[in-house]
Amino acid sequence: MLSNIENNYYNNSAVKEALAKKTLKSGLFDEEISSNKIISKFKSELKKTTSIRENKLTDIRSKLKNNFYNRKDVIADLSERILKELGL
Repeated sequence: MLSNIENNYYNNSAVKEALAKKTLKSGLFDEEISSNKIISKFKSELKKTTSIRENKLTDIRSKLKNNFYNRKDVIADLSERILKELGL
């Protein structure tokens, strides 16, 4: 007598769907599913921030073009910020 595998029993779409449903209900992959949901959420949030960063880069490019960063007050402010960030 042939086994279910040898008879291609598991190649039936209805059987595959039933196995998938039972596997999901078993909780076997709950952690992976939860992790994927978290990853999807972060990917979605990351896509939202891209346009913000592009706007920021456009602003910085404009300031560079207009020599904004060559002003003494801006240089002093940036220097202070760098020193503060370094803890000095």
